[in-house]
Amino acid sequence: MIDNICSNSNDSSCSSTLPQSSSTLIPQASKSNDLNEQCYCLKSRNFDESELQCCVCAKWFHKNCIDIDTGPVVRFMVTYQFFCKNCGQNRLESFSKKQASFHQLCLTALANLIHDNSPDRAFFSRERDIIPFIDKYWEALTCAPRRVKVTWHATVTRTLSREEVFVTKYENGENVYSLRDLSLEKIGPFNESFKTMASSSSSKHTLGESTSFINNAQNGSSNGMAKRGSKRKVNDSAIQNFSSGSGSSQFGNSKKRGGPNDLSKLEKMVPTCFPSEHPFNKDGYRYYLVEPDPNSPLRQKFEETELWAGKPLPGHLYRLFLESKCALALNDRAPQLKLADDRMSVTGEKGYSMVRATHGVSHGMWYFEVSIQEKPDNSALRIGWAQKLANLQAPCGYDKFSYSWRSRKGTKFHDSIGKTYSKIIDAENSGYAQGDVLGFLIHLPLVENSQLVPKSCKNMTLVKFKNHLYYEEKDNFSGEEKKLKPLRGSSIEFFKNGLSQGIAYSDIYKGTYYPAISIYKNATATINFGPNFKFPPEKENCKPISELEFDSIIEKSLSDLIYHVTHENTLDV
Repeated sequence: MIDNICSNSNDSSCSSTLPQSSSTLIPQASKSNDLNEQCYCLKSRNFDESELQCCVCAKWFHKNCIDIDTGPVVRFMVTYQFFCKNCGQNRLESFSKKQASFHQLCLTALANLIHDNSPDRAFFSRERDIIPFIDKYWEALTCAPRRVKVTWHATVTRTLSREEVFVTKYENGENVYSLRDLSLEKIGPFNESFKTMASSSSSKHTLGESTSFINNAQNGSSNGMAKRGSKRKVNDSAIQNFSSGSGSSQFGNSKKRGGPNDLSKLEKMVPTCFPSEHPFNKDGYRYYLVEPDPNSPLRQKFEETELWAGKPLPGHLYRLFLESKCALALNDRAPQLKLADDRMSVTGEKGYSMVRATHGVSHGMWYFEVSIQEKPDNSALRIGWAQKLANLQAPCGYDKFSYSWRSRKGTKFHDSIGKTYSKIIDAENSGYAQGDVLGFLIHLPLVENSQLVPKSCKNMTLVKFKNHLYYEEKDNFSGEEKKLKPLRGSSIEFFKNGLSQGIAYSDIYKGTYYPAISIYKNATATINFGPNFKFPPEKENCKPISELEFDSIIEKSLSDLIYHVTHENTLDV
């Protein structure tokens, strides 16, 4: 391993003293004591040996303190991806070297030459110092194949002419070069200025193809999703699709490519909650937030290989992100509906539209409550149960995938067919109104083992939106509608202020059902998933929806496990 590098050039013909300005003095190792960069050994940085910077916590680690075999490395490298034990998957280190641009090669070469010759020299010859250094340590500097022809020497000359990075002066009959910023402690893969420099490199200045396959994704310049109702086109999608190497993203039409660290940030983006900016389920597409799957048997191999550069991310390396609490879904709703901060209340606007809950049921007996907080005279509600394909821009009960109970006259709805249902207590309020507490019970007998474990999403396409990854699923409404089959013994029952209104529907279609609220105009409703209900159901074995918070974790984990076992010999990275 190349732990210490010293320049072979002792030619004094191009020597020059360093500038004496305090802003350009070479930093000594002792000055790094003030930096918040602690290795495992808790010692300060040492510029005399190779160090690696974690791309997550940004801390520096001495090469000798790292357990994994990194292969040859040099000091002041910027083209690598390293995860320390504290940040790596399964608490394991990982290291992968990236292809380097000539800007990065020259930067690393000059940094080493300046450090090794400090304080006697700051400027170095292209022919006698910089090119020999790059040629000698080529395998340590980049994973690109060594150049056979010497035409790359001319590329080095063009690269060194960049005044924003390098300084040139004429001395002893030739041009000599140095770094404009001599703060060597700043050089690393995490430094924004070097990432900008790398991303602005033209294709003729790079070694092979770019390592980043994220096109048009520049942080901070997002234009958001396309407006509702716009036609979804393959080359004008609001969401970047990783299955296409040249797909456009939701960040507009910028022609810039992401820097070499964009992918590492993307891979390590682990959501802690559902992001406030997200894609909505609409226009025939559904999106599921994902996180890296630490239990994937191929995760470590994926992080250590270079074969995936420029290719779509494998979906099986990720898993669904499960919210810790049952709530009304942020993205599984019509965008015009307004959710409260706790996502337990929803207010409508204009025409009928619907929101589903985050958790659904496929077997068992389940219950939830809804309180009507506000209901102006010209508003209405339809509340009930809906499968994931139920139309969000329509009332619950609009199609075959949902069943509902309407506030006006207490009518029940399924497939847009309304039937008299509620028990008439008084002629003026045959349905429900402001102040009423409604109960919704569903019974789904377990008749097939397939009901126990949900279908895995690991074969879905990964897309990126606002620096988070999502599974994308295209709805097949007509196809799924033809597959609907009644589930014998199943039923839906509604309650008003603790009083059962009777069985609304029997032998409903088999599937996974989510609590759903649809509102016409500006009524407001609050949902209660339990376990503490105002009017608890008296039926045995009836569970509150809140228990799904734990049950769904088990079911999804089993689904992922089954997927990995059944595809053990077919998955690869």
